[in-house]
Amino acid sequence: MEEKPIANSKKRIAICGGGNLGHVVAGFVAAQGKYDVCLLTRQAERWDQELIIEAPDVTYKGRLDSVVSDAKQAVSNADIVLLCLPGYGIRDTLLQIKDFLKPNAAVGTVVSSTGFFFQAMEILPEYQTLFGFQRVPFISRVIDYGHKARLMGYKESLELAIERCDRPESLRETLSDMLRTPIHLLNSHYEVSLSNSNPLLHPSRLYSLWKNWHEGIV
Repeated sequence: MEEKPIANSKKRIAICGGGNLGHVVAGFVAAQGKYDVCLLTRQAERWDQELIIEAPDVTYKGRLDSVVSDAKQAVSNADIVLLCLPGYGIRDTLLQIKDFLKPNAAVGTVVSSTGFFFQAMEILPEYQTLFGFQRVPFISRVIDYGHKARLMGYKESLELAIERCDRPESLRETLSDMLRTPIHLLNSHYEVSLSNSNPLLHPSRLYSLWKNWHEGIV
């Protein structure tokens, strides 16, 4: 009897953003060898598939599954989509990926004080699982764009909010394993979104005010 090939059981992770955090998170996760990592960036041609991440205690070498500038290629098979982007880049990226996401994919951001949850709830389908960290998982710097970056500092633990998820504990465990950092699950995205800055000037509130004005509510 002909043997069938063993299916690839690795979770597929799509990292959106080729900045400091995009480099370090993609390389760090890929170096574990437990996940297939695809990077979505506008400058895909400048990247090697192998990333070198210099950390205080060790140097990681992570081989990316692919580096692309096409949203469909990046996220259509992804189990987890992680946005490593500044606040101004989140809305456009969500609009780019929304039509190509798997229904059971989880979409999140490395930091939530950007209005991420409010924008994601507006743009993505109601069934799409969302998650966001209170603060970035690593202090990161690019050394050689597309080739090498420096992980300058770890966090002892992370705070995470998850919405629209039937199995939040399973997602928390996966993210904790990816980042090798203990993660505490918060009760609501409001906790993680409003804890980082003055609520009166918070990006999420400013976005809501702009949206209301744009729609003629105020």
